[in-house]
Amino acid sequence: MSLSRLCLIGLLCLVAFGLAAYVVAPGITASGRAQTTLSLQTEAYIVTGKPTISVAKLDQILCETYNGVRPKACHSGQDLYNLGIEYGIDPIFALAFFRQESTYGTSPLAQRTLNLGNMRCAGYATCYEGFRVYADLAEGYNDWYRLIAHGYVNGEVSSQCPCKDV
Repeated sequence: MSLSRLCLIGLLCLVAFGLAAYVVAPGITASGRAQTTLSLQTEAYIVTGKPTISVAKLDQILCETYNGVRPKACHSGQDLYNLGIEYGIDPIFALAFFRQESTYGTSPLAQRTLNLGNMRCAGYATCYEGFRVYADLAEGYNDWYRLIAHGYVNGEVSSQCPCKDV
């Protein structure tokens, strides 16, 4: 298995565990103190499939203020949702990447690049500080879905580039 593919799989695993952090169950330790444990259900983290989040919930999350910044992504939930259906990828994974990589586009870099997943330039036409730059959010969303659909789901990640260039 190529290094690029292993890195992409590792990144998806991190996102899955990040999503799992939202599914916690309180428990009691032997000392009587409350303890939080993760409830992991492997089948709940399949990238492909129907959306498990609504457009309204996507918009609600994307319109919140993070670190005093309201995301440019506000009201773009329909785009994330529609592209998820088009590519056969649950949009919850796009949302998780967006949160992890740039706090929904509120980081200074993401505000400039409109790059959902902080994807490296790797021969892309427009770049800034080594990252792809998009004309609008929909273009960035589409490129992320294309990369996941073709690179991860279909196993087409190039073995010729190091992970930092994916």
